Amino acid sequence: IIQKAYEKDTCAVVLSAMQGTTDALIEIGRSAENGDEKFRGQVKTIAEKHFEAVRNLIPKNSQKIIHNFIESQISELEKICEGVFLLRELTARTLDRIVSFGEILSTRIVSAKFDSMHIENVW
Repeated sequence: IIQKAYEKDTCAVVLSAMQGTTDALIEIGRSAENGDEKFRGQVKTIAEKHFEAVRNLIPKNSQKIIHNFIESQISELEKICEGVFLLRELTARTLDRIVSFGEILSTRIVSAKFDSMHIENVW
């Protein structure tokens, strides 16, 4: 759909997080706040979901940059959640930041897919 629209004219694409990711990220934040160490496994599940999308969408020879980006973002998410876990406090601002990782990851993956298809885009 986007490729056809792009061929006709400039277009804007609006995306959100992958299905279930926002709810999972909220649960991760709440788990960390409650001192439940399961948040660490939940973060790994989020990471794997996004790495799987990359494997399925992006040609193997174009995966390294997006893979590194995801690793960096997941590392930051883990650090934020460790802070929440240690403090046992989850502010609205921190929860917003945690939830933002869903959109950051999904939109960057789609941008990488466009790059692999030679569809000019700005992330």
